[in-house]
Amino acid sequence: MTVNRALGTLSAIALASGMAGVAVASPQAAEEKPAVRRVVKRPLGQIRTEKPVPVNALKQVEKELLLPGACAAPISPRVRIGKLGLWMETTEPAVWYSLVDTIPPVGHTASITVKPVRLVSAGREVGTLMGGIVKFREVVQDVSLADESSELVAKKVQALLGRMDGMPSKELTQLRPLTVRQWQLPGAGVQVMRATIEETYSIDGIGEDTVELNGWIAVKHAAPRPANGETTVSWNTAVLDTEFVGMHLEGESPLFGSVEVTLSPDHPSRGQVGRIDIPELARVALLARLRKHEMAQSEPVAPRLTVDPQY
Repeated sequence: MTVNRALGTLSAIALASGMAGVAVASPQAAEEKPAVRRVVKRPLGQIRTEKPVPVNALKQVEKELLLPGACAAPISPRVRIGKLGLWMETTEPAVWYSLVDTIPPVGHTASITVKPVRLVSAGREVGTLMGGIVKFREVVQDVSLADESSELVAKKVQALLGRMDGMPSKELTQLRPLTVRQWQLPGAGVQVMRATIEETYSIDGIGEDTVELNGWIAVKHAAPRPANGETTVSWNTAVLDTEFVGMHLEGESPLFGSVEVTLSPDHPSRGQVGRIDIPELARVALLARLRKHEMAQSEPVAPRLTVDPQY
């Protein structure tokens, strides 16, 4: 089941209202007491139902139904614009949001930013990171950090980053993608993802352009723990602390020339994934992209016409 199919179930409200599972009760369950009335939200709107939903039925659905999680990743990038000779950093982290059915998110699972952030160079504001979207990613390196001391964790992460920093682009594209299991919580570890991202930059006095960036991103995550208000660890109840520990993305812009994006060494990029809340604006935008992608995947392909050469 994909993220979008899960959202299309009667529990879609769970995602849009902070990840609490909700379903419309069966006629038999509707006779149970006590009962409450619920609003059932679907990916592209809201439908109010007059059917009462028993509290015990809601709890059972929350327990058994696997619901998409959310990810919030505040990232502090360093951007080099080759043609302009600019090295820039953001005045505040650019927060990336995702809805996920795997950790880390892979494939066409979108990540987006919803708030423009200003860019500074040599202490002076020179432009704006207008926004971005992760178009595709896949895990190509996976190193377990379970039950390791903090010293050994640091050594393993640095060793991995050292290998990635010296890896030619051609070799990166040839790495075999690894399988990430859906609806399963990973142990502590660090993964490298091959990624394609689009970011839109506006440079004061120069102009604006959207640049496709390709390369890799390395993310470390801790072991799962109960989310706020929870006492158990499962896909529906857990949260994982994350940190972007490495990144190297490159692209070409007709306006700006070469563009290179790495992480700021001065500002950690820490976030969370799992049973967390994300802003409504980000949730609505992500749901819209999920629906758009599923519709594109389901569109029938027009048959090709072939002509016999003898005619």
